[in-house]
Parts: sequence; C-alpha cells; structure tokens
Amino acid sequence: MGAYMMRIWCVKVARNFLFYEEKRELSLREEILVRIMTYQDIKEYAESVFEYVRGVRRDLHRHPELAFHEEWTSGYVEKELQKMGIAYVKGFAEYGIRGIIESGKDGETIVLRADMDALPIEEDERHEIKSEIKGAMHACGHDMHTATLLGVAKILMETREQWQGKVVLLFQPSEEVWPGGAIRMLNDGVLDGYTPKIVMANHVMPDLEVGKVGFHGGTYMASGDEIHIRIKGHGGHGGVPHLLTDTVLTGAQILVALQELVAREVPANIPTVLSFGRFEALGATNIIPDDVYLAGTLRTMSEEWRGRMKARIREVVSALSTAFRVETSIDIKDGFPSVYNNPELTEQVRQTAISAIGQENVVNMEVRTTAEDFGYYTQRYPSVYYRFGVGESGNVHTAQFDPDEESLKTSVAVMVAAVMDMCKSKN
Repeated sequence: MGAYMMRIWCVKVARNFLFYEEKRELSLREEILVRIMTYQDIKEYAESVFEYVRGVRRDLHRHPELAFHEEWTSGYVEKELQKMGIAYVKGFAEYGIRGIIESGKDGETIVLRADMDALPIEEDERHEIKSEIKGAMHACGHDMHTATLLGVAKILMETREQWQGKVVLLFQPSEEVWPGGAIRMLNDGVLDGYTPKIVMANHVMPDLEVGKVGFHGGTYMASGDEIHIRIKGHGGHGGVPHLLTDTVLTGAQILVALQELVAREVPANIPTVLSFGRFEALGATNIIPDDVYLAGTLRTMSEEWRGRMKARIREVVSALSTAFRVETSIDIKDGFPSVYNNPELTEQVRQTAISAIGQENVVNMEVRTTAEDFGYYTQRYPSVYYRFGVGESGNVHTAQFDPDEESLKTSVAVMVAAVMDMCKSKN
C-alpha cells in the first residue's frame, strides 16, 4: 500500500473509531436495557444522569421558597415531570404533587417522597451556588431531596421494562413548619386507593462522608410537641413579696419540676428531651410582673410516653399553680409524631445498599431527637427513612450549610436500587 493510500486508510479508521465512541456513549442506556440491570449498571446510570440532577439542584437552590409558599418550586417539578412523560396530579396541600410511573406489569406499589420547602435564613455569601431570594435558603437539603427524586424518576421511567409494579412520587411542601405538609397531603387523599409496600425517603447528613448512607431500624427520630405556659398573678414591688403572688418564682419552680419528670418518671431507655427556650418575665429589678410566659418543646421516641408526659405536664403545672396562688393556662400543640422505620424493610434496603455501594459505605445511625413530619407516613404505612452523606458541609439550618453535590450520585443510585430490588421483574 502506497503512502497516500495508507493516509486515507488511517483517516477512515480514525473516523470510524470516533463514530463508534460517540455511538457507544449515546447508546449506553440502550446497551444496559437489553439485559437485566446489575448494581453496577444502576451506578453507571446514576452517573449518566448526574449532570441533570445537579442542574436541578442548582435551579432549586437559587430559588428557595418557604413553607406553604412553594409555588415556583411546584411549577418547576411539574414541568420536569411533563418532560419525562410522567403522569401526575397536583394541588395536594396546595403545592404538593403526586407522580405515578407504571411499569405495565402487576407488582408492588412503592412510594418515594421528597420535601421541597426552604428555611428563613440568609445564605452565606461565600457559597458558589447560592440563593437569589433574600431571606430564604435551602439550609436543610430539600433541594437535594427533590433533585434526587427527579433523577430517580428519570431512571425508573426509562427502565420500566426492568421492573414491575408502580412507583408513586410524592413532592411534598411545608416539612419545616407545623402542622407540616405530610399530614395535609395525607388528609387530601394523596395515597387513597394505594396500598404501598413501602414509603421511602432519604435526607442529607453532614456528619457522614460523601458516598455513604446510614440506616436505623425501629424508632429513629423523636416526636416534637410545643408547650406554651402562661402564668397570671398579682405582681408588685419586689421589696414586699408577701403582698403579691410571685409569677417569676412560680415559673422557675415549674421549669425545675418539669425536668424532674424526665429524670424520674421516664424510663432511662426511652430518649426524652424537655427543653424551654423562652421565659418572658417583663418586670424589673424591683418589679414582679403580673404575667409570665414559658415556651418549650417535648421530644420523645415513644408515642406512649409522649401521651403520658403531656398529661403529667398538665398535672404538675396545675398543682404548682394552686401551691403558688396563681392562675395558669397551658397549651400543648401536637407536633410531628416520631419516625418509625419498619425493621424488616429497613434491613432489606440496607442489604440493597451494601450490594450497590459496598459494605464499607453503609453505616448504622444513632437515634435523633430532632423531628420530621415523615413520621405521619410511618404511622400509616410501612416506611424507611435513611440518610446519605454530604460531607463536611456545615450544619443544617445554618447559613453555612453547603452540601457536596457529588453525593447526589449515591443518593440516586441507592434509591433506584432499592426500588428495583423490591419490584424485580419475573420476565
């Protein structure tokens, strides 16, 4: 072969190679879909949608909306579902959306939930990707959760022949503010007519390395109730306490006595916290006020003791009211119930995670006395709520929170793997 023909041949080979590489990249998903997907395939698929998921997260992060005001966010999710061809119904709890992906084959119903609301925090100006809305920030990772669920939806929609049953997607507003969006969506009938095998959600975890997930079977997060106590007496000059009823002293005695309930009545194996962060006594150095106001929170891991503690709080306040000759009123606002992870399903999802990302990347979580309105789902349906690590990103609910977006790959992959394991096709 002459030099000229050799050059022509080399050019053709090069062109064919480039064409092959381009075609191979474009058909990665098609190649996967002609066989049963492995855990490695799922990880690669999650990698392939990462740019999309990260883009969604950034869009949401720049446009945070507070609880009960998620109009733009809801519209954004709606448009993404439309692009994917996913059927949906909107208007639950005003801005909530229910999407549905049908495999076309009989099987289990899996429910996946993501929250959408932000917090009233001014974001740290040093962040590369930051809020464009003054006084609002995604400081609890709900932008990460919503982006994850849209990424999962994208994969499940494109791989319907790989699994059987149906997947219900819940995009929920207003997790951060009582009474929460979960109970409102449930009361609006968002899951009426469905019998879920599992309701599943995940949440960012700053204390956990990127690439890791964490689980805890049984009661994982505490209930959270608000306690408001008002004390009314006859104040007066601090120099003649015998001529008045001391509302400040009464308030102090109530605080101490209520702590004794936790220390002496609640079993030691039931994590319980009773904290008061507000004590208003608007007097002066020599003035005892007529009115005192106390506000706090009750957190416990037991629904039984939650009820008993609220009853005992009322009894103690009433008794001290009589003892100190004051009038008291107490208002206990029922907050979110505790989050209970079905032990068997939690172990099943944990084993899936081990298979998908490795034993070394799956950890056991300690119980937490923070609260989450996902507890309402766990009261009605078998549920699993787990964590995915976002690295050293600052604490949630602070202006410095800045999660590592690489964690979205793991977040998407584990949730997709869990769905596919529970909905394995028999074909």
